Amino acid sequence: MFEIKRKQNESIESLLRRFKQGLQRGRVLIKVKEGQYFQKDISKREKREKAIRRKSVNEKKDYLRKTGKLKDDLDNKYKSRK
Repeated sequence: MFEIKRKQNESIESLLRRFKQGLQRGRVLIKVKEGQYFQKDISKREKREKAIRRKSVNEKKDYLRKTGKLKDDLDNKYKSRK
């Protein structure tokens, strides 16, 4: 647990600033955000299958793009969101 005591004649703003700095130094927020969503470990087989699937989809997109059947505008639209 993180604790900060108010100093004598200290304003609320400076107390909050010290509190926020302490949270950042202690990396408390990062630890909390990491534990917010549990992600199950992926096995090697599943990783390999996903990589193969991703590679085949990218190859299909490249082929369609080269043949002119897929517009680049749609693909770039979704890349900017990442």
